[in-house]
Amino acid sequence: MTSFEDETPGPYGRLALFVLAHRRAVAAVFLVVALVAAVLGIPPRVDSNVLAMMDPDDPAIRATKALMDDPDGVEFHLIAFSQAGEPDADVMAGFLDELGQKVMDTGLARYELHEIDPELAYRVGMLQLRPDDVSALTGRLKAAIALGPALNPVVTQRLMSMGPVTDRMAQAQQAAV
Repeated sequence: MTSFEDETPGPYGRLALFVLAHRRAVAAVFLVVALVAAVLGIPPRVDSNVLAMMDPDDPAIRATKALMDDPDGVEFHLIAFSQAGEPDADVMAGFLDELGQKVMDTGLARYELHEIDPELAYRVGMLQLRPDDVSALTGRLKAAIALGPALNPVVTQRLMSMGPVTDRMAQAQQAAV
């Protein structure tokens, strides 16, 4: 007949004996591991302030920030013109100068712009997404962040492809170039 006291414990038995012999140390290690896991499990924040991500030395960005810091607030009104064929540049410039002066004469506007840098027009155009497009892009961005280092170019391309939204952005980019 064999006695249980004569047998040497296996690996789990030795682990149990160690835990029973060092309860406080094991509890402290467990607590530290749980805290580290909790901190690493906090989702990353995505900064939605696009101006903060752009070059602060860019004159257009500085001007936009100055307008936004204005205590009276800022409202933008866009007036777009479409004309069949190529309009004469001098005629259009004269018309826009006259229209800009009429807008300024109302006293309701402080600035009027009609000659915009193509790079600035491209940047502003790329920011014009509909709210449903932004929510779709947010979901895809969260999925990409969740995959982390598992992403490869093929998976990234399929994940970030948003069909018509991607097509509109590509067309805007080609039009700006």
